[in-house]
Amino acid sequence: MVVGRIVGEFGLKGAVRVEVLTDFMERFDAGTTLYLLGQPHTVETSQVYKNQVRLKLSGVDTVDRAEELKWENLYVPVGERPELEKDEFYASDLVGMSLVLESGKVAGKVDDIVTGAAQDLIRCGEYLIPMVKQFVLKVDLKMRIIIIRPIPGLLDDGAEEVR
Repeated sequence: MVVGRIVGEFGLKGAVRVEVLTDFMERFDAGTTLYLLGQPHTVETSQVYKNQVRLKLSGVDTVDRAEELKWENLYVPVGERPELEKDEFYASDLVGMSLVLESGKVAGKVDDIVTGAAQDLIRCGEYLIPMVKQFVLKVDLKMRIIIIRPIPGLLDDGAEEVR
């Protein structure tokens, strides 16, 4: 599971700047293990700076090596995901699920979950549906469906079909 993306180097000893792609900042604490290019690396030092984290990873000891890693993802094993509360979901689990209208008609597939200022949004084609109880009635991970109740105008000027 992707938790971050290296966006550049920091300093001369191989530290990297990482775009955070997780809600669990403890993933980047010193002493934790992250996977980079399929290999485990221990976080030696970690510093949060604005919307990024600066990491010194074991085995990355030069600025040249840090530069080579730009745009590479950092991973953790899926089995190490923290347990979530009721009605909380991992975005990666929702992508690809069928989006079904309350009437039973299939509206499409979830293309992505977009982080919004107020709430996350389900992206299905050109449409964005707020992930709030007013619109999302049920998320069934086993059946791989999300049942929604769109309000008039949310989808194609009030049309019931998304695509």
